[in-house]
Amino acid sequence: MFVNWWYTAENLYEAGGITNDHALRTDVSTDNLRPQYVRQPDINYFFHEADPSVDPNNKPGLDFVRQIANHLR
Repeated sequence: MFVNWWYTAENLYEAGGITNDHALRTDVSTDNLRPQYVRQPDINYFFHEADPSVDPNNKPGLDFVRQIANHLR
């Protein structure tokens, strides 16, 4: 339930304005981000956490999410 609520366009928009993190959803406006943080459509980006060849014990973004999930239990 929490994940479904968190990933609404409205929540991603608000969170992006705080963290300057461009959401992966294409229906989330980027008018609240600094221009240097808006991903460009003609560039291929590398997401460290999504690469299966990266050591699963060395994924800081996933570690942060796991800490939040453990705290919510």
